[in-house]
Amino acid sequence: MYEYAGIIVDISHEKVDRPFEYRIPRHLLGKIEIGMSVTVPFGNGNRLRQGYVTELKKEPEFDKGRLKEIAGVAESDVAVDSILIRLAFWMKVHYGSTMINALKTVLPARRKRKSLEKKEVVRLLSAKETARLAGQCAEKKKPAMARLLQAMTEAERLPYGLVKGKLHIAPSTLKSLEKQG
Repeated sequence: MYEYAGIIVDISHEKVDRPFEYRIPRHLLGKIEIGMSVTVPFGNGNRLRQGYVTELKKEPEFDKGRLKEIAGVAESDVAVDSILIRLAFWMKVHYGSTMINALKTVLPARRKRKSLEKKEVVRLLSAKETARLAGQCAEKKKPAMARLLQAMTEAERLPYGLVKGKLHIAPSTLKSLEKQG
């Protein structure tokens, strides 16, 4: 079982552009894998930084007593395949990049889309009441609200992406409706 890990810390500076060795805590033994995103104490102040596991070791190259311990697995669910780590290393060598910048280049794009994935607009009123309010909004020349409420009479839940994209509803319209209950 591997007890130590080489970790590239998420700092884009040439002086720290190498893997640092960390001890894997008992509760994470067997759970840490190459490419995993972790948080580690870094520097004199032991400030927690994100990093990526680039290698696993049974024995460290440095004094065991001086090694810091991995703080935990990072919140991000994005892991880097070992092939992508090798690609990032190749990019570093051939293009003069830092390793962390090369890693960020090959990271999957899922990380950026995460915030939109699960948002929904939910109807709290009955379909009949929602249709009545849609009519009132149309009379008051509030077309965006009327459009959304009309769509909500047909479905109790709508994905946020559909509401924002296809129905062209601004966040301010949603907030206004939310305030009105």
